[in-house]
Amino acid sequence: ANVLSRAWDDVRRVRESDKLLVLLESEASRLQNLIHRYINQPSQEVLTEILGLHGEVLSTLRNRGAADPVLSGSADELRTVTERFLQGFGEVRAVQTMISHTYENDVIKPAKEMAGLYAIIEGAIGKREALLLPSLGKSREAFTTSLVAANAFYLSLATDAADEAKRSIATVEQTIPVMIDLAENNLQRTALTALAQRAAAFRDGLKTLSEQFATRTSLLKTAIDDNQAVMIAVINKLSSQMTLRELQAQGSFDHTLADIYQNVALVTFGLLVLIGALWLLQR
Repeated sequence: ANVLSRAWDDVRRVRESDKLLVLLESEASRLQNLIHRYINQPSQEVLTEILGLHGEVLSTLRNRGAADPVLSGSADELRTVTERFLQGFGEVRAVQTMISHTYENDVIKPAKEMAGLYAIIEGAIGKREALLLPSLGKSREAFTTSLVAANAFYLSLATDAADEAKRSIATVEQTIPVMIDLAENNLQRTALTALAQRAAAFRDGLKTLSEQFATRTSLLKTAIDDNQAVMIAVINKLSSQMTLRELQAQGSFDHTLADIYQNVALVTFGLLVLIGALWLLQR
């Protein structure tokens, strides 16, 4: 009975360890999905869920993983990979904050100022037949196209939208020297000079935004997806070892059970022989 109990305990421990690995794999995949969801649609609720799940994963590794007799040797490796995974999320969050700052201060702010300058320039035109009007209309249309494309790029990360925004703002910058030559008064020339400065700031903001998005995409791949893949690979390796151990433990249990059946059969046979011999002696 003691031998059978030990064999069954081995089977039970391996199965509990395997369940723990399945739990860790599920939590890691869920964490990856939440991180991508947060990047696409940042919200405090998703962030809270990510941080809570992060705590659960580390708690599982520290408490259950370290105490598990089968996993205790690999708990540190899993914890290290998980920490790298979450450190990558911190880096992605920092880049995401920079992206939001760049969009608000280096793209939207110059765009608002440019819209105001266009209104000032148009208001300073006294005649409908002024030579400045055609160029101003073309410039304003290009600015509107650039702003719409920049917003589309920020929201969807579409490269064609980024290219459209850059082409349109380049058109705006090309029309400004022509409009300065056609300006009728100092107010128009001053506003057009300021417009050139804001257009350059808008262009630089688009460039910075593109670079930051590229950095974020790279971090998502290397710091999040690749580390999560490493974590899953470690878990799968341990799971394979766990399957082998379970087969060995189950085989040992079955062998022990078969030995017990054999021993019981032998003891029973011996008792029957003894009973028969005693009966013969009694006769």
